Amino acid sequence: MKRSCFFSLCGIICMIFGNVQPFDFRDEIAQGTCTALLTGTDYALAVQRTCTSTTKESCSKVCNEIGKVCYNSLHIYSVSPLKSFKYDSCSNTGCGPNFCCCSGKTPPSSHEYKAKIAQATCTGILYGTANYVSAVTRQCTSTAETCETVCTDLGKTCFNSLHLYDRKPKEVFETGSVSLKTYKYNSCTVVGCGPNFCCCSGN
Repeated sequence: MKRSCFFSLCGIICMIFGNVQPFDFRDEIAQGTCTALLTGTDYALAVQRTCTSTTKESCSKVCNEIGKVCYNSLHIYSVSPLKSFKYDSCSNTGCGPNFCCCSGKTPPSSHEYKAKIAQATCTGILYGTANYVSAVTRQCTSTAETCETVCTDLGKTCFNSLHLYDRKPKEVFETGSVSLKTYKYNSCTVVGCGPNFCCCSGN
């Protein structure tokens, strides 16, 4: 949301430079922090999030809505001395984070087979009802949110969770060897690492 221009010092600045963002210096602090928190090589985006007691959207959903992946969230305070809070989570609602750390990361192409297997498995698991099924990627870390939260953040319902293990290299394939392996949790509340796919239902 843009700050309105009034006939004042702010109005003069607005007329010269255009509308200014209401978060001013906090944008820069959040951008620097999100960049530092990003593991690996990718673009980092510090995305503003409205922080009120009635806010419903988590940072996971904020990033998802712009086609990105959330990997952390922050609250940058407008006080002196400067102060910030790092959540190590993307699931907080309410007030809460006022910045979401989003990246353009997508699963490596070598792992695309996992998404296909997970989609087929989740579809097969949903018994006795007609509904849309999505196999949603979940970070497998000690601080990752549960599949219940992952699905809820997308406006869906979790009905199971899976861990798909890496494929064994072709050079070690032989008769009787196991090349693919999965684990079905029959739960949506497992924490840590854990599931790397969530079975979600709903549009």
